[in-house]
Amino acid sequence: MATPDSGKRAPPGRDKAGIVPPRPLELGDIFGGAFRAVRYAPLTMFGLTLVVLMIAQLLGMGVGWVLAPGIETLPYGIPDPES
Repeated sequence: MATPDSGKRAPPGRDKAGIVPPRPLELGDIFGGAFRAVRYAPLTMFGLTLVVLMIAQLLGMGVGWVLAPGIETLPYGIPDPES
């Protein structure tokens, strides 16, 4: 039975298995990929991250305010000795 493959293969180095090379990654590969992603889409990397972190912070503050409304503390969680 004949297959659609004509027996020809791509030249070496042209057939990639995706964006991650099929070999053990080195530290330079990881840093290079991170910097490449930031250069490619800086608004997505920083803007979306900022929005998600702000939402998480506001939700955490809201939960803390609902669960412990009467607790008065000084900065760093030290209870106020005068109250």
